[in-house]
Amino acid sequence: KQTQVIVFDSLPFDQQRDLRHALLSNNNKIKNYVGRLLIRSNQTRVNGTQQYFIKRLAGELIRKIQEDPISNEERIKGLGFKGQVQYYYKTFDPTDKNRKNYRDYLANDNEAFRKERAQGFASHIIDATMLLADHIDEKMSKSTGHNKKSLIDVVNLKKLLPQQYESVIVRSREKYRKGNIKAKPLIKDTMYSVRFLPFIVSKDAIGFGFNPKQCLKLKNEAGNEVFELLKSLFIAPPKTNLVGISFDELIEKSKTTKRGYIYLPIDRRKALGLMHNQFHKKEADAEKQNLAERRIAFLRALEYRSLKKNIVDLLSDDSKKKASNIINELHDSKKTNSIKKLSLKPSMFQTKDPFYGDSKCEIELPFHKSHWLKLSKHSAIKKMKNSNATNQPELWKQIYSDLFTQFNDSQKHKKVRNVFSLPRIDNPSGAIYVRRRSSYGEDVFQLQAIAAEKTIGFRISNENPKLNKDSSETINIYKNSSNAFLDENNLTERNDSSVRMDEKRLIELNEDEQKRAPWLEAFIISPASAERRRVELTVNTNKFFADFHDQFRDLSIVTKEQLYYQLPAGLVKLKTVKDINLFSAIHAAPRTDTSSIEILKVNPTEQTISFTYSVGTQPKSDKVESIFNKSIDELYLESEITI
Repeated sequence: KQTQVIVFDSLPFDQQRDLRHALLSNNNKIKNYVGRLLIRSNQTRVNGTQQYFIKRLAGELIRKIQEDPISNEERIKGLGFKGQVQYYYKTFDPTDKNRKNYRDYLANDNEAFRKERAQGFASHIIDATMLLADHIDEKMSKSTGHNKKSLIDVVNLKKLLPQQYESVIVRSREKYRKGNIKAKPLIKDTMYSVRFLPFIVSKDAIGFGFNPKQCLKLKNEAGNEVFELLKSLFIAPPKTNLVGISFDELIEKSKTTKRGYIYLPIDRRKALGLMHNQFHKKEADAEKQNLAERRIAFLRALEYRSLKKNIVDLLSDDSKKKASNIINELHDSKKTNSIKKLSLKPSMFQTKDPFYGDSKCEIELPFHKSHWLKLSKHSAIKKMKNSNATNQPELWKQIYSDLFTQFNDSQKHKKVRNVFSLPRIDNPSGAIYVRRRSSYGEDVFQLQAIAAEKTIGFRISNENPKLNKDSSETINIYKNSSNAFLDENNLTERNDSSVRMDEKRLIELNEDEQKRAPWLEAFIISPASAERRRVELTVNTNKFFADFHDQFRDLSIVTKEQLYYQLPAGLVKLKTVKDINLFSAIHAAPRTDTSSIEILKVNPTEQTISFTYSVGTQPKSDKVESIFNKSIDELYLESEITI
């Protein structure tokens, strides 16, 4: 039957099998018939979803209309309709030619209503209004005393258009707002490698690094103290027992080695185990606790993390870097990058003890010399100079053959590597160490990144209220799990009050501030994250248009009316955020690496635009001086108007 509709998933297994096989039949008549059945089944599903959406939308519209039926009836009758106003819903063909005709009438009167290829978020509303106009026009033509087609008049068409356009951004609820936090991913899959700089002992130098020439040097008198502090975490050299050896004996022993120095790596399992235990439970004895904290301060400063990166991606990154650029960086001794060097400063060790002879040092990473440098010197890489590295398959094949491990005949049954990668320094944003058990029953700690947000908000002290990383409050599931610990101290004490990351506050302008910023209708701030605030501005269109109309990327908006009707909803990329008067007035520009704002609301009647963006990290000394004499954080903390 032509009207027959099947739902494939609800069919018995044997019928599902027969239908699949029928699609492979050589009999075109059978194959085409089954194909039509399945297509109609999919259409039924889609149309069912659309029907549900339309019913919900119509119900919402009718509810809104009936909230103020008198004014709505007057509005409709003002167009010339003399019959009884009734509310119902009906579906229309969105490609109806009359809709296009009505919109053309509007566009001929004002280009702002012209339908662009990149449609603004008001464009769909205009199309829907034109469909409504067509339907009302049809009904009005049957109404007694109605002048047929008078609705096509541009003035009447404009009366139907809404006076405000609002973009309702649908976002998933924050983790801390969900009843079941495990319904959202907690950690990302990517795993980072964790290493600690080893302790170097020689007659000429004592410090942390990979050899005496490249290490953060300690003062000689501090060597013994540091050695004793970390001794239990060191991996002893062959035929050496560190338990009963003194630091002076270790120096003497270093003189007899072939290298002229002793290299003491830190046992990662022990070090991370200590950090894990300290995160969850403090020592009862104050002296032992102080010793543990000093050890952890050293470990955090000595730790460095890396992530293996596909070398083709790295040599041809998002900015389309040519191979020659990365080669120059690898050979340039003055450059410090994530492949070549690690920078260390004594301040990283969070200690006031005068241990250090160096103010700063740069240490060459082992994988730079052993891998990246060899790669940069390879003849195939040199042939890629001034070209896109992704388009050189034969050259990469040669590199893989020469520099990477090849599988021999006995390994052919094993999985073949398709991606060739090398490590580079990389730090996850929001790190968490996850404890797992190895096949030998030992604890293994793996560093991963927290998925999305990890903080609930900030703990606010009455004595010294601040919004910063140190006062951020982590979601309980991360800090309370016995099989994980965070890359921070576990602050269990509660402060006087707290604010959530999504808690918005309205900033009131005093009389003087209103005079200096008459264009600023509303200024809202929310904490958003541990380091960046989110602001929402409602500004007068004149100010917005003057500052922004030539800053939109890929948009040709030249009049204010075009701004109202052609501005896209959501994210709008900007060419630059520098020297824009609106931002300089409140000293809060979007982050320069994103250079975008998110449009929330457009109101042609009140001539306002509302938008939001994330504020770039500002130095502590910066103030919002053009209008306010306070920073963004100070404004937020002093406001008592929560919305």
